Order: sequence, then C-alpha cells, then structure tokens
Amino acid sequence: MTLTRAVAWIDIALAFLYTVVFAWLLRASYEAAADAVRRYGHNVDSGALEYIAAVLYFAPVALLFGSAAVCLCRGWRIRWYAQGVAIAGAVVPLFAPGVAFVAR
Repeated sequence: MTLTRAVAWIDIALAFLYTVVFAWLLRASYEAAADAVRRYGHNVDSGALEYIAAVLYFAPVALLFGSAAVCLCRGWRIRWYAQGVAIAGAVVPLFAPGVAFVAR
C-alpha cells in the first residue's frame, strides 16, 4: 500500500467520523429543542450551539476530508492541496479562539 492510499483510507475514516458526529449533534440539538418545548411550552435557544457546531464545523470538515480522499484515490494533481485544505479546515477553527484569547 502506498502512502497516498494509506492517507486516503485515513481520510475516509475521518470523513466517516465527522459525519457520525454531525448526525449525533443534529439529533442532540433537536432533542434539546423538543425537551424545552415539553418543559416550558416554547423554545428559544435550546440546542442552538449543537446545531451551529454541526452545520458550521462538522459538515464542512467531513466534506473536505471526503473530497480529499477522492482526490487521493483518483490520483488527481490537486490531491495534496486538497489534503492540506482538509487538515487546515479541521485544525484552524480550533486554534482561532485560542489565539484570540492569548492575544488579549
């Protein structure tokens, strides 16, 4: 197995993992909203943070790793650029709040 194929399999596993977490967060968001409606009769923001994390972070990163895996498997020229973009898409949003906190 070449390095490219090994990295492609890792990307497939990461895309699957991010997709599972995306689905889990969406379900948790809807359950929190339903629980708020049951308890209080209305919902204002229950489950909003889970929904935002799922839609704005986990779904795009899953798509990035999935597309990087396709590029690596197909041997396209942009395969390593796509890999770099996928890694940056997963890591940079996690470091951005830390840098903002330290820069204060």
